[in-house]
Amino acid sequence: MQTLTRLHVKNVINHIPESKLLIAYNFLIELTDKKVDNISENDDHENYVLKKQFALMENQAHQLFSHYQQTKHERQMWQAGDFSDEY
Repeated sequence: MQTLTRLHVKNVINHIPESKLLIAYNFLIELTDKKVDNISENDDHENYVLKKQFALMENQAHQLFSHYQQTKHERQMWQAGDFSDEY
């Protein structure tokens, strides 16, 4: 069996619908056998980092989209034509 990490669990949690997060949260609290009163500063920092990374990727996606739109004609020209070898 594969070794699971906190990252694996976080990835699964990111796919849980918001309406079911309370159920998942309560289940995880039960598994820890501890009471968690609030979200730690580390969690806040991780969320900030993830949001920052998402914003960066979103910006890069917009830049790539713009680039591909601007070079569309040129790309179509070199992609069109005969692909057979003439050797």
